[in-house]
Amino acid sequence: MILKKVLLLRVFAIAGTLFLFSNCAGKVKSWKIIDRHSLDVKILETNEWMNKRNDESLHLNKIIRKELKYFIDNDMRIYNRINPHYEVFKKSIYEVDSLLKVLQVIVSKQPLTSSELLNISDEKKSDIKNIIKVKSLEISRAKNKYNKSLKNINKGLKKDNKKLIFIEDEVSSYKVTLFKIRYKRSQLNQEFERFNKKANMAFFYNSDSFYSKQIRKTSKELEQLNKNLDDFEYFLSDIIEIARKEVGSSAYIFNKNDKNKKYKIKYKNGLKQYLINLEEMMRHLNSA
Repeated sequence: MILKKVLLLRVFAIAGTLFLFSNCAGKVKSWKIIDRHSLDVKILETNEWMNKRNDESLHLNKIIRKELKYFIDNDMRIYNRINPHYEVFKKSIYEVDSLLKVLQVIVSKQPLTSSELLNISDEKKSDIKNIIKVKSLEISRAKNKYNKSLKNINKGLKKDNKKLIFIEDEVSSYKVTLFKIRYKRSQLNQEFERFNKKANMAFFYNSDSFYSKQIRKTSKELEQLNKNLDDFEYFLSDIIEIARKEVGSSAYIFNKNDKNKKYKIKYKNGLKQYLINLEEMMRHLNSA
């Protein structure tokens, strides 16, 4: 009986520790400020976050309101799921904007020095450090509410087989692809140098020989292949603007029955062709 009680206590102790750990892991924290520069950086980052949200909100408000109107007429259960989170979404952006303005005023009026901002967690905090800590914590919480509200809006949309997609998030992997294929292409640089040397030698000794004509033909084919590779890389470089232009917004609602966007099809087909072109280039370079 005593052994059972001990084991039960251990189970509760472990569960309590795990609960505490999970709470700490997801805890929203205030900014870590060590000097004036680190504070300026945090304010700049938050200002950029706000600029991005302002750019998106005009489109998002239209998109979400349209969906809410649809659900009012067709499914009030989904409307009731989405609308409260949409209100949180709007409020959280307003909160970050208001808090940011307060901090910007404080920083502009207060000649903060590195020594004033050191040891922000010290018990003997100055009023200015307290305000920064409190306001920055509120900003972090508001951002957290913003992210959660979008997740919950998408959970509601999922009930109708829909999803809210942000262009920038959707094509982020395309940017990674661009770096990867450029690296793969750069591995042919030595082969191109070797080919150019052979071509120069052939044209120097006898520009009318059969070999020179073959080199000239290969050179033109390589030039076209290079242009094709450049075109796809340019496409990936401008993918965000291209996608936004097609969609007409920085975000859109995707329905599982919708056809793929043109830029997604172009990406898929273009990447496949890009890799084929690389292989073709290697074949030409090796045969020269």
